[in-house]
Amino acid sequence: MRKLFNDLATLDKKIADRWKIRTRDNDKHVLSAADVDFILADVIKSARTTDITEKQGSAIVMLSNASIAANAAKSAPALDRITFYVNIWEKAFRLNLKPLVTELELRPIADFLRNGAVSKVIFKSPGTNISYAPFDYMAVGKLILNRDVTVLQSMTGGLSVYADDAGLYLHKENLFILYNVEPRAARLTLVHEATHIVQDWQDVSSFAHYDEADAFIAQAVAELTLFPNALEADDVSKKARVAAKMVIDQTAIDSNKDWQTAYKNVVRVVGQRYKEYGLRIDHAEKGGANERTKYQALLKKITIADNIAKGGA
Repeated sequence: MRKLFNDLATLDKKIADRWKIRTRDNDKHVLSAADVDFILADVIKSARTTDITEKQGSAIVMLSNASIAANAAKSAPALDRITFYVNIWEKAFRLNLKPLVTELELRPIADFLRNGAVSKVIFKSPGTNISYAPFDYMAVGKLILNRDVTVLQSMTGGLSVYADDAGLYLHKENLFILYNVEPRAARLTLVHEATHIVQDWQDVSSFAHYDEADAFIAQAVAELTLFPNALEADDVSKKARVAAKMVIDQTAIDSNKDWQTAYKNVVRVVGQRYKEYGLRIDHAEKGGANERTKYQALLKKITIADNIAKGGA
């Protein structure tokens, strides 16, 4: 027997056996889409009623990595097929979501939301009319530490990185779900979804494409702050970076026509991606004044603490 089979078998015997049958125990076999369907048949069936386990996820990542190592270009159809299934499992909430509940688990998220990554996120949105500032992200960190926002993380041995959504915030349930645990992507996802949490806890009513435009601009500000030499990934990234540079340069103001144009460009490409034009999200429908009052109280405490730290009143 070859090493890959043994390694797979320690994680999931059914996946290992079906891989062995399909590839004839060949470590160098390049997977096809049909291979994926065959090898994952048992997983696909069980995922209708149960979560993908961490070991199953690790096994799928292992066999996909072996195929990439054999021939990355020819493995593309198989990876696309795996992505197809992962997105189905994500939408069905089958990617083994585990709550982060302890101080040890939640503190790194709160600490990240108070560091330099969000220090330059200072702008008023032309779409939602929300003003974003670093203290807002610190307040989100407090909401997370206080368990007012529940954080769920996908535990699938790295398989969730194939999901189209790096993260997700469900405003009616106050649930923040983190799928992509790759460190760099996870940082940017935290800023993006924290922006949605700010929108929710300010109880605004706005259109989805404006909410998303704000989140992508804040994410781009964080990316330019943390990774200034990062390449633009797609049209949304490109347009968001233009707007983000204006935020960093402090030219993102209402009277600046270039800022208004840059913002509209982000809205346009975000709308094209998500196709949510006309979808209004009413964040006040379930939390009402209670959420807004709690959020404003947190901001006040943070502001007072900051003034004291700076020697003020």
